[in-house]
Amino acid sequence: AVAAELGITVVPLTVRFGDEEMLDGVDITSEQFFKRLQRDPKHPTTAQPSPGQFREVYDRLVAEGATAIVSCHISSKLSGTFESARQASEGLSVPVHLVDSKLFSLALATGTIEAAKAARNGQPAEEVKAVADDTFRRTHVFITLETLEYLRRGGRLSRGQELVGSLLKVKPILTAEDGAVEAIGRIRTKPKALEEIVSRVADLRP
Repeated sequence: AVAAELGITVVPLTVRFGDEEMLDGVDITSEQFFKRLQRDPKHPTTAQPSPGQFREVYDRLVAEGATAIVSCHISSKLSGTFESARQASEGLSVPVHLVDSKLFSLALATGTIEAAKAARNGQPAEEVKAVADDTFRRTHVFITLETLEYLRRGGRLSRGQELVGSLLKVKPILTAEDGAVEAIGRIRTKPKALEEIVSRVADLRP
């Protein structure tokens, strides 16, 4: 709804459960994804949009009157999406300003939304990109997890590590560091983990 209101075009990633492929936010909602994650024995994977998919979107935007495109993306260290967009932008009749957010999830939305507002206010594409870059630079993300199971299923830690962490009720705290996901703390309980996150956020205040 926010994307539609601000005129943001979303090029979705593909979500795979086994051989079944679905476009994120088109063929499957977030609610459906998380319900299926809990019951489906197949662990999901994702695939970036192809350069052809991006080019199709870029061409459509140009046909609709776009004189420049500001294209914001999930961290290039976590996905090949940025590279697909770069390839698609080559030879386009209008300039494409590519933005590597170095972030993910809702944090990706922050800079994209501010950039869209700048565009609606009539700022040129170069300034719109600068708004996105500056917002992403000032955006921080902290995550703690209810369970370590899905990290194990995704190959991020072993069964033994999961068991040890679960027995100790360890709640890792993760953040984005230079575009990568990094563990910055291991707290014994969820309330303590949330306290730690609040403390870290408070330390970021100017």
